[in-house]
Amino acid sequence: MPANLTPEYLKAEQKYRLARTPLEKIETLREMLSVIPKHKGTDHLQGDIKAKIAKFKRELETKRTIGKKKGLYIEKEGAGQVVLLGSPNVGKSSLLAKLTNANPQIGEYPFSTSKPITGMMDYEDIKIQLVDTPPITDSKSPPWLIDLTRSANLVLALLDLSKDNIIEDAKFISNKLDELRIEVNKIIIGCNKSDIDREQLIVDSLQLTVNNEIPIISFSTKNGHNLDKLRKEIFRRLEIIRVYTKSPGKLPEMIEPIILKNGKTVIDAARDIHKDFAENLKFVRIWGGEHNGQRVERSYILQDRDIIEFH
Repeated sequence: MPANLTPEYLKAEQKYRLARTPLEKIETLREMLSVIPKHKGTDHLQGDIKAKIAKFKRELETKRTIGKKKGLYIEKEGAGQVVLLGSPNVGKSSLLAKLTNANPQIGEYPFSTSKPITGMMDYEDIKIQLVDTPPITDSKSPPWLIDLTRSANLVLALLDLSKDNIIEDAKFISNKLDELRIEVNKIIIGCNKSDIDREQLIVDSLQLTVNNEIPIISFSTKNGHNLDKLRKEIFRRLEIIRVYTKSPGKLPEMIEPIILKNGKTVIDAARDIHKDFAENLKFVRIWGGEHNGQRVERSYILQDRDIIEFH
């Protein structure tokens, strides 16, 4: 029996596809369940929705339980989670305030940040979560900070270009990241106060100190210099792509894209919408790069800002 899904259900399903956190997924799944036509043709789909609700409830409860036991849990939101690390007074809170809607306490004294603070950074048409953390020192780091740093999609390690001991700070934070076994492709080094004299000379010296695979971006929270460059580098190092969908005969809505990791394919994008959608896929047309509506194979590797039309 055909499902005969209603526009209300399809709209709710679209919200589910865009949901990123377990709580958001639970809420949108419940909405789907409330508007789905109730007949034999949707019995399997209703069961699938209920199973997903139960799964995300378990996932949410597990994360909360682990977070409580370890003292803290920061749920990922947006297209990626970036943890800000650094010694006292390197400008982490100032950077968070400049790049996001957060309002952290900013002080000219050590340890003005005593607990994590999150904010959402706009990058073109997506949002990326930034997490400001207490300063790291020679003393033993709390378990929650270790877990948070390891689980993050990216680490932005901050230094202050005006400090006389910046090379020692760079070595210290580099050793800390090695101790935490953070892969170099998950690290950016950001240098605040690029408005000082000898900025490029100091950055060149830093590049000789740390792994040359780690990019170093100098910026200024005071005058905004290079903050756009930093945003772009964060997006690049997250190694994600944005894919947009369109309905046949209609223009694409270039908002709220599907977020996928680099190297993902057309069928991966279909599965992101719904597993049944992927199973019933007949063919796909694509716009972007060298393509202007041509049909492509399911194994076609997608690029950032591709537009796909599922049939």
